[in-house]
Amino acid sequence: PQPPSHPQPHPQPHPHPHPQPHSHPQPHPQPHPQPQPQPHPQSQPHPQPHPH
Repeated sequence: PQPPSHPQPHPQPHPHPHPQPHSHPQPHPQPHPQPQPQPHPQSQPHPQPHPH
């Protein structure tokens, strides 16, 4: 008689250990925003004083 086929036991998969993340995150220095120079508005030329 044929022996009952023993099912192949599923081998326990070796759990891959998660590598320890380097807990030394380089803090990105916040770039200091260059202050945009305020464009000087076109200064209205002073009107010539009316000569008395």
